[in-house]
Amino acid sequence: MKVEKLIQYALYFFLIGIGIIIGIAIRHYYNIPMSDTINIIDVAALITTIFLAVYIPEVLDRKLKIQRDKKKLIDSRIDELQYLYRKINHNVQQGEGQVSISRELRNMIDICESRLTTLIMLIEHAEMKVSLGKEIAEVVQLCEAHRQLFSKAEKREPSFLGEEERLYNEIDRATSLIILKLSDA
Repeated sequence: MKVEKLIQYALYFFLIGIGIIIGIAIRHYYNIPMSDTINIIDVAALITTIFLAVYIPEVLDRKLKIQRDKKKLIDSRIDELQYLYRKINHNVQQGEGQVSISRELRNMIDICESRLTTLIMLIEHAEMKVSLGKEIAEVVQLCEAHRQLFSKAEKREPSFLGEEERLYNEIDRATSLIILKLSDA
């Protein structure tokens, strides 16, 4: 990290040196009339221009890129969570002829719980400009209700299928709302 900063500062000084050399060469080889007095407003404008030319790409663009990367990571994790719940819902609805709930579905519920914990941790550490506390609490509550539905049920009954479908749709709606709010941040 320090070597990169040192190289970066060396490049800045090199570019400033080239600018000074070109300025001296132009003044020496071309007969351009110049004022012997220094205008303070022009110097301030020059310093401000140089500062902005360095500050904008180095600081602001980096901060925006970091925010975009955070949003992209959280968005991809939400997509993974939605995919897992979609897969669970699809397996439940396709397996209507099966009487018992498979171990695979229970394992997928455990994976969803782990992914949700990771997602919450990422959102807390991302320090976004929007507050997602209410939406996260709703998703946690719905996922917990979904997990409890699977832990209570031993076989697929019509009431189980309907409740699972309802919870899946609610989880999808709540996670989509988080994605929408993240796009505003």
